Amino acid sequence: MINCENDTFVSHHFHPWNALYLPLSKGNLYFVSEDYKQTLGKAIVGYPRWVSATLRYNEKFAIEKYKNAKITKLMNELGIDTEKCENPLLFAVTNFDVNSSIGVPNFVDNVTDTMEITPTRLVSIVVAH
Repeated sequence: MINCENDTFVSHHFHPWNALYLPLSKGNLYFVSEDYKQTLGKAIVGYPRWVSATLRYNEKFAIEKYKNAKITKLMNELGIDTEKCENPLLFAVTNFDVNSSIGVPNFVDNVTDTMEITPTRLVSIVVAH
């Protein structure tokens, strides 16, 4: 995932298969309560964050200024304008795949007491070119 905008949110969702956030660049990814009044935790480089399938929350992205030649090279190779996206917040999220049964975060349903909790799976995909 790449986020170029500071102080943006992904609102009210949960990951039915749990999720592990793996920050790859500087910046902060905050996990905020549904009412936006409490920070539940954060993920930063070197400190991944696991999220339970029973936690419905908001994500807040906070960009930090930094210079990293490898990230600049990656952004250029992806065709993303590094002047418009100077300090991207890059992170990986497990159990987020629209092409698999794992699916995507649930923005519609409420978490219930009778939900089936599934184990977190890590899948590595190698892309060769």
